[in-house]
Amino acid sequence: MQNSKVFYPAHLFVLLTCFFSANAAAQSILEKNLQNTYEIALSNHANILAPSAWPNAAKKYQRAMNAIAVAPGEERNDKLITDALAQLTLANNKSLRAKSLIAGVLKKRDAALRANANTMASKDWQRGEKLLKSLTSDLERGRLTEPSKLQSRSSIVIATFDIAELDALTNQLLIRARGAEALASFGNAEKLAPKTFGRAEKSLQAAILSMQQHRYDNAEAIGLADQAESEFKHATQLTLMVQQIRNKQLSTEDLLLIWEDRLLKINAAAGLDYDALNGWDTTAESIVDHINNSDTRIIGLQSLLTESRAYIGSLEDELRLADQQLGGTLAQRDELIVQQEQQARSLERLIQLEKLFEPTEASVIREGRSIVLRLTGLQFASGSSALNDASIQLLKKVDQAVIVYPDSVIMVEGHTDASGPRDLNARLSEDRANTVMRYMISDMRIEPRRLNAIGYGSNRPITLNNSAAGRAENRRIDLVITPTPEASRSPDRIN
Repeated sequence: MQNSKVFYPAHLFVLLTCFFSANAAAQSILEKNLQNTYEIALSNHANILAPSAWPNAAKKYQRAMNAIAVAPGEERNDKLITDALAQLTLANNKSLRAKSLIAGVLKKRDAALRANANTMASKDWQRGEKLLKSLTSDLERGRLTEPSKLQSRSSIVIATFDIAELDALTNQLLIRARGAEALASFGNAEKLAPKTFGRAEKSLQAAILSMQQHRYDNAEAIGLADQAESEFKHATQLTLMVQQIRNKQLSTEDLLLIWEDRLLKINAAAGLDYDALNGWDTTAESIVDHINNSDTRIIGLQSLLTESRAYIGSLEDELRLADQQLGGTLAQRDELIVQQEQQARSLERLIQLEKLFEPTEASVIREGRSIVLRLTGLQFASGSSALNDASIQLLKKVDQAVIVYPDSVIMVEGHTDASGPRDLNARLSEDRANTVMRYMISDMRIEPRRLNAIGYGSNRPITLNNSAAGRAENRRIDLVITPTPEASRSPDRIN
């Protein structure tokens, strides 16, 4: 009897502990089921596709969550949790059914959302959301049992989201051009500079038409939008001058002298003489000829590069022959041969690099020990730092180029044109440079220690910003490839 008195309380304690542990485990499973069911229903867009069932499910879910958060020692109402689970499951099942019936609608809605239609084309987006809610509500209540009616209603919603997507893409592309248009209109450019303003409007309308025809291949539309922006800004400048002339703040002679001064600076930068007796027509032709001759000079330099390579090769042969005749090699002669071989390999790699790219894709520039790979074909959408398909294809060629210089460090430089605020350009150029660097790390598998990125904004233009073509050249990514010191000392690396 003594033993039973001793062990009975202990046995009871163990049984109670097991009971409460099992009960706590069951409660924990119930809580997890509730949370998982809620997240699954949301992932299936039950809040959109089950508009009648979802509000009740969300309300019961909140009550269940409040029941879970009871104070220690208080009894939890598990019925609220099971009721919420049942309602969430119902809403989820209804959303899955709707999802299978209107998959095309949801696909078009996702495309509009990716284009930021909810902010860039908010009226069209809200109209589409309203139509979608009406469609899913009728589906949920069994009012669209006939396939023809369902298809007809779905087509209307798809068309609405399609318009929202196109408007959003167009608005993003034309935001700067329309800003310039508003500024020009505010200054009354339509009346004071009608020809320039009219050209700008034509370019803007052509950009809109191009977007309608090729919304996912918008290179042409980007060029037209840039042209429109430039013309609108030009119209604004002309308007200011016309107003100054009308207000007698600027005489005709003053205007001519201003333009002559600008042309004189261009003429001086080109290293040309100016003869006032010949007039500016002759001078302008000389400047154009000077620019066109630059292409010829580049071709000549490339020819000289090839000749230099052949000459270096002949020097190597002569040095080896001299060594044989002398009956041995001297340290200085060996060093000279090594230097010549390094230069030859440097030229070979440079030519190999140039062959990888078309002229419209990239240009290769030698700057001291570094090689600048100017990716002229890598273009971003206006105000964006996202890579498009064409840019990714070009970067795949860059991958081959980097292999040519395995022992090197690479600086990714981002540059913009002078349009827009300076601080915004600085951030945009840095974002674009970082985007390219991240791609090189993730997709090209280049070691992060070899890479760095910097954005210069509009501080380092390579040409004037007063034309669409010039601004396009200044919006660029430069890869500055610099061989490491170890590579420069090795005879099989570029110095």
